[in-house]
Amino acid sequence: VRAGDLRKWLECQIQGGAKLRLGLRGEAEGDPADLAEEPFEADFLAQRGLVRELFWESLQGDLDLEQAYEARVWGLREAVKAPAGFLGEGDRRKALTLIEGWRSLLAPGTEPQVHRFGSDRSRGTLAAEAHPAISWPLELGGRTVTLVLEGQTEPQWAEGSLLLSERKAPGKKGPEVKDRRELLRAWFDQLLMAAAGLKVGPHRARVLASAEENRAWHADLPELDQAGARERLGAWVREALLEPRWTLMPIEGVLEESAKEEGDLEDWVEKQQGSDPASFSSLHGPLKGLLEVEVEPDWKALAQARYGDFLAWSNSWGGGL
Repeated sequence: VRAGDLRKWLECQIQGGAKLRLGLRGEAEGDPADLAEEPFEADFLAQRGLVRELFWESLQGDLDLEQAYEARVWGLREAVKAPAGFLGEGDRRKALTLIEGWRSLLAPGTEPQVHRFGSDRSRGTLAAEAHPAISWPLELGGRTVTLVLEGQTEPQWAEGSLLLSERKAPGKKGPEVKDRRELLRAWFDQLLMAAAGLKVGPHRARVLASAEENRAWHADLPELDQAGARERLGAWVREALLEPRWTLMPIEGVLEESAKEEGDLEDWVEKQQGSDPASFSSLHGPLKGLLEVEVEPDWKALAQARYGDFLAWSNSWGGGL
């Protein structure tokens, strides 16, 4: 099982299920040649990925950020995902400001690290520390099999996960839905490392925010041991493979609506259909057209069983602000 596919299943059971059960890869995208005119602004996800990639690369040594940015954004322009000339100047200034802001929040000499398990060949900016695949016996469909998890973590620092934010500091507010989705990824990495026996106990997700002001804060995740991590990951694999559901249950809607007393996931999806552009986890993956798919009718009970205490503890920064 690819760890990234399992994580995608946690974010969207349809897109992740297509990856896990059917082996589908890639993203469903339109042909750039279909765009008759140059875009007025950069594709959000492509620009976001470029900025993060440059930030991690900048921590590994001397790097001329302006030259590196121009070299990378050229590929986006070729794919009609970023404007050229003066139209792209605002994107360039914003990107460089974000990167410098994030860098200012890390102590000099900080070296983020990625952990790679097994033969995963995912490319990343940071060099990955290689480990054996994570494996253990798992009861699956009435027989015992060996579960083998391969993949890699997001960037880590000495105390836990490093998260990057383009938003301003939250003040006394709790995490927004986007923050909680990032905390889900931090929790998933914590589970991987605990299951591998690399790290048990405390795990701190540190958020670097570069918007109106440069500021860092953190969330302390509940402690884990190896047995508990393997039990949780194994339960997810078992559910994903043996109980496939081809109904909509995007993590963003689950997080937002489960926090309400009268949460309505179907209403949330309908509102997304009316937004331009709609953007949530179910729209990114190998399958197209998921806005028209039926919403999972039993989403509340399913979310509680699948995510457990995460739904509660991810709704607060604790003492991390």
